[in-house]
Amino acid sequence: MAHPAEGDFQNPGVEDNAIITFNYSTNGITEYTASSFGGTLKGHLLAASYGDEKIEKITLTDNGDNVTNNLAVIS
Repeated sequence: MAHPAEGDFQNPGVEDNAIITFNYSTNGITEYTASSFGGTLKGHLLAASYGDEKIEKITLTDNGDNVTNNLAVIS
């Protein structure tokens, strides 16, 4: 049985209230803060996806509580 002080592992997906999931491990995340590209990426999150070797763009809602991307549900 898991010890709650050591964490709360949950399988990724819609049932755990995740705001977005990906099919592969995302091993790095950062907020884009530069004004390059006419500022179109400013405030977006970028995540390095290991399995498919992509940089995933995560677009947050105006209040930052959710994402506007479609959920990429784990298969």
